[in-house]
This record gives sequence, structure tokens and C-alpha cells, in this order.
Amino acid sequence: MNAQTKSRRCRHLALVLAGLFLGSTPTHAAQHCVSTGTQLANALNSAAGNDQDDEIHIVATTLSGTSNPAGNPRWGFTPGANDLDNSLTITGGWSSGNNCNSQVSTDPTDTVLDAAYTGRALVFLVTGTPMEGDVVLRNFTITRGSSTTQNSGTSLDWRVTGGTASSLLAENLLVIAAFSSTSSTMPVLVEHSGSGNAKVRNIIVYGNTTTAVGGVSIRAGGTAYAVLSNASIFDNNSTGAASGLSAFGVVTLANNAVADNTSSAATSFQFRSDVPGNLTLRNNHFGTKSMAGSPFSEVGTTTGDAHWTRVASIIVPDTISPLRDSGINSPTGGLASTDFDGGARIVNTTVDRGAIEAEAIPHIGPTISAVSPTPGTGQFMPDGLLNTTVTASITFAATGGTGAGTTSLSCVDDNAAATLSASANQTVAVGATVTPVVVTMTYVQAGYNLGVVCTANTNGNIYSFQYAFFVPNASANGPLVQALAPQAGSTTTLSAPVGEIATHSLTFNTQGGAAGGEADMACAPLSGPIAITGNANQTVLSGAPVLPVEVAMQVSGQAQAASVRCVVTRVGHSPQNLDYHFAINAVDAIFVSGFEP
Repeated sequence: MNAQTKSRRCRHLALVLAGLFLGSTPTHAAQHCVSTGTQLANALNSAAGNDQDDEIHIVATTLSGTSNPAGNPRWGFTPGANDLDNSLTITGGWSSGNNCNSQVSTDPTDTVLDAAYTGRALVFLVTGTPMEGDVVLRNFTITRGSSTTQNSGTSLDWRVTGGTASSLLAENLLVIAAFSSTSSTMPVLVEHSGSGNAKVRNIIVYGNTTTAVGGVSIRAGGTAYAVLSNASIFDNNSTGAASGLSAFGVVTLANNAVADNTSSAATSFQFRSDVPGNLTLRNNHFGTKSMAGSPFSEVGTTTGDAHWTRVASIIVPDTISPLRDSGINSPTGGLASTDFDGGARIVNTTVDRGAIEAEAIPHIGPTISAVSPTPGTGQFMPDGLLNTTVTASITFAATGGTGAGTTSLSCVDDNAAATLSASANQTVAVGATVTPVVVTMTYVQAGYNLGVVCTANTNGNIYSFQYAFFVPNASANGPLVQALAPQAGSTTTLSAPVGEIATHSLTFNTQGGAAGGEADMACAPLSGPIAITGNANQTVLSGAPVLPVEVAMQVSGQAQAASVRCVVTRVGHSPQNLDYHFAINAVDAIFVSGFEP
């Protein structure tokens, strides 16, 4: 037994205890306590002619057999002429130990009317007679109904037509395991006309096999109206075009869930209406639907997968079900005081669609996982200038969680030279993203190591991520190295006798820089036949001179071109490129023995 079933059973026990103290039913009504099928049939026959209001209390047991002749309904009610204005209430779940004076369960599965496939189960038939009495059916199961009568209900057959002002309230009923191969039959048929109404709510109809409609057919005519609300209709099979639900006339359908029914017809739908003009649809879910025209009004219909799971005789919306918190809280005819299983009819603030109100989704926060950098590994920050800052971002991902669950994330550091962004303390909801935590570090002369610890708390489950940042010794601002002669970017023409080396000096000066600051200069050939012969690489201190850089090219007599690049770098600054270009002109040389040109 799962937790949900256990909690519902506890509610039933509470009803048992409450029933022991609530006393008996009103004395003005005839009360019948029945524990067998025959007693129920006899009580209905008595109620039809005793000219009294009647209350039939059915013991929490399984009833089978009947005193009605073969071929007749197993249990039927047609009021006599002197009983047309009296009421009838039939409820299940009563105690057998004190003459049904205490109701020990409202669970429909505890009280079962078993027709054993010997005929229609529970039938109310009034045609042409002005019935004004009210009928209430509540808290029992009808199983294994069958029919050899066309256009009839195998399990619950309510046909009250003509000049009638009566009403029907049927709630918390379970209709299962009906079977009929007679044409135009259905498990539940509610047909009402006159000036009264028929209200059916909190019912479950599943596992039935009939012909015309797989689950429920509800109809209203004249000035009467009918309501079907919070019904769960599933796993039924038929040969008709409406595998789950059919409706026409002045009918309101609200908060119903109809899905996963099947039909052998070439084309079928979970809900179908061939005459929808007077229908009002409010917040229903149909796996599929078809209407031959437009209804009077339709709001909030959804289709597709209901995302529900059957548990024993009930079907419960899953956590992702569209049935959750999506009904209308004030449907025509009102809501029942509880759901089908005796639980609260509204959990959270909005009623669920279908007969079962799902228990609240537990609020579990998402799981936080590290993205970058990898926890437990050190991150080396770049060289920096004294008193300047550098940042690093710590990123996370959030996955999973349910409902309105949240996870808190808190990050702290162990060094006053660093600051953390406001996102170091944040609350992450299900489906939300985690804001990166930005660590800002200030460079100091001695450098330092920084530790950051981020802790996540999901419903008391605490886990952490540790990060290390290594900040090098801070550098003072180095001097700016500038080209003195020749100018950077210019071309210098070199000359020397053929076969000798032409040389040139590159000179520089410095500007600015802080005490102790340094600049590094590295010069190298960029193109052509040129060499660096002196001071190619040097470190320049603030306030100190720059040594000339010597370059050399060998004169071959032919025109030549070459270039040199000196790259100056200072901590905290972008590298500076100083390019120099050199050329040697062609020389015509005539060598005659002992002579020069």
C-alpha cells in the first residue's frame, strides 16, 4: 500500500469514529438498513409506495442477488402514484452492528452492488408521470451490470422524463466491469426532462465494455438541465463513436477527465456530441473530442495525454498532469464536500479535474551542480599591477526539483582582498537559472591565495563546492618605452662596401612608471637578412636608460630589404610593437686585375 492509499484509509477510519458520535438520521423519514441484495430490492419496492421520504442505508459489504423477477433490473425504483413527491436517499458505508445508525466509510469500494451479469443493476424509470421527489445516490460501487434492452444503462440507468420537477444527485459512485453486447447500451445513462435537474459528480467509470458509449451518456430536455462534473472516465471499451462520454441537451460538463478509452468503431473520440448546441463546457480534459457544430459555450478545454496513474480503483493525476489545479471551483451544481476517495476536494487553491484530488506536489528544490571552474582545482590569476583588480566567475547549473521548491546557495571567501557579488547569496527556484557568483580580487605587493566555499541547501540536504584562486605578487607600473631614433615604422637605408657588414643602432627613451616598475623589451628579426647583434632582450626599470639595440646586415651588392620588431611588455598593459624597416641599395662593381671602380 503506497503512502497516498494509506493516508486515504486513515480518513476512512476517522469517518468510522465520527459516525459513532453523530447520532441517527431524521425520524421523519423511513429508514431501511440493508446488507443483502434482496433486502435492497425490497427496500426500494417499499420506498416506491409507502408515501414517505426514505433513506436506505447499505451496510459496507458486497450485495448480490435480488427478489426481482429474472429479466427485470436487479434493483429498480419507479414511484407509485402516492409517492411521486417523496424523496429517496441511498448511501453506502454503514455499520451492521447498530442497525445502520453510524456510517463507517464513505469509500465507494467498501459498499458494492454486484449485478453478476444477470441484468441491469440500478434502474430509476419514470416516464410520463409528474415525479417531484428528489433522489440522492452516494458512496457505493456498481459492478457487473449487463443489459438486453436497447438504449439503456447497464449499471446506472436514470430515465426520468415527462412533466417532472424532480432532481437527482449522484456522487462518489464507482461503476466498473459492466458488459453488454446489446446495441445502444452504456454503463451510465442519465436522461432527464421536465423542470428538474440531474447532477452527477465525483464518479469514476472504468473497465466497462458496452456498445453505444464506453462510459457515460448524459442528456437533458425540456426546461430541465443536467450536470456532469469531476468525473474520471477511463479504460472503457465500446463499439461506438463516443468511447468515453456523450452529451446533448441543456447539459453542463465541468472539471471532467475523459481519456484512455477505446472503441472498435472506424472513427471514435473520447468525447463526442452530435447535438452540441445547448452544451456548456467548463475546464474539461478530453483525450480527443468531436462535436457536430459549436456548443453554447466552451472555456478551458484541454486535450491529449492526461498523465494519470491508476492505483487500485482510483486514478491519480501525476505531478505533470494537466488535471492538477486546473478546474473551476464553482461549477454549476457546486462541488462535492470531498473528492471521490474522501479527501479534500480542493488541495492548494484550485480544484483538480476528475474525481480524485491529487495530494500536493512536494516542494523539493533543484539540485545545484558546478559548471566552471572545477571545484577542488586551483585557478591562477594573470599578473597584475598593484591595487588593480581582476574578476573570476563561478558558474552553476540547477536541475530537477518539484513544485515550488527552492535551493539556497551561499558563498563566502577567506580573504579581505576579495569581494563577492550579491549573487553570493541567492535562492534558486525550480526551473530557474543560477546567477554566476563574481569574485573580485585586488592585487597586493605580496600576492595571496584565496579560498571560496559555496554551500547549497536543498530541503536540509547540504553540499558544498570549494574553489582556490592564486593571485601573484603585484607589480608596480613599468615605464613606457618609446622609439627615439629611428622612428618606429620608418625605413632606414644602410650602406657599406660590398662584402662588409652594415650596422645601425636603435635608440629609445622612457616615460613614466612607478618606483620598482619594469618593462621588458625583446627585439627580433621580422623579415629579411638582418640580425640583432646587441641588447636584443632587456628589462627596463622605471627611471633607468634603455640600452641601444644593434642591428646588422651584410652588403651583397644587390638590393635588400629587412625589418625588425621590438615588443615592449608591461604588467597590466597590452604589448606594444615597435617595427623598423631597413634597405640596402644595389651597387655596380667592376673588378679588373688590380683596379677598383
